[in-house]
Amino acid sequence: MTATQERLAKKQKVDAGLTIARTELAKVRYHREAMAVAERRGELITKKLVEQQAAYLMITFRQTMLNLGTSWARRFVGLQDVHEAKGLIDEMARSTLTELANLPQKVTDPNWLSSVEGDSQEEDRIHPASGQEIRTEQKKAKIRRRKKTATMRKLRSKG
Repeated sequence: MTATQERLAKKQKVDAGLTIARTELAKVRYHREAMAVAERRGELITKKLVEQQAAYLMITFRQTMLNLGTSWARRFVGLQDVHEAKGLIDEMARSTLTELANLPQKVTDPNWLSSVEGDSQEEDRIHPASGQEIRTEQKKAKIRRRKKTATMRKLRSKG
């Protein structure tokens, strides 16, 4: 390779590097401008709000999953057939997933925190027959309310 060819090859490498740098700079400018436009439109939300929403989603998911045993155990008592158990498990999974499917819509609402506090997850409860069962269910409901209240207080205090 001659000296001229070496300089040409070196110049092409430098030019390629500059082209890449210019492209990256253009991307950064584009994203910065897009963010500025979104901010002017009021389409941006704070990192703090995103963290609160994510925390709510995860806590609600966790509590729902932990409550499956208490809310479904009674239905499994006395089952004689594996097919019946499979049907109940399938029903449990589908109802839980349906319940959880609406969570993202709840927290994308600007007033999500106040709307969530008003929600009740006490829809399909089995009504107990004896006084002892009633007291047990009342204690469980009280514990759930305390947990929910504590969770909401944690979310507010982080805010």
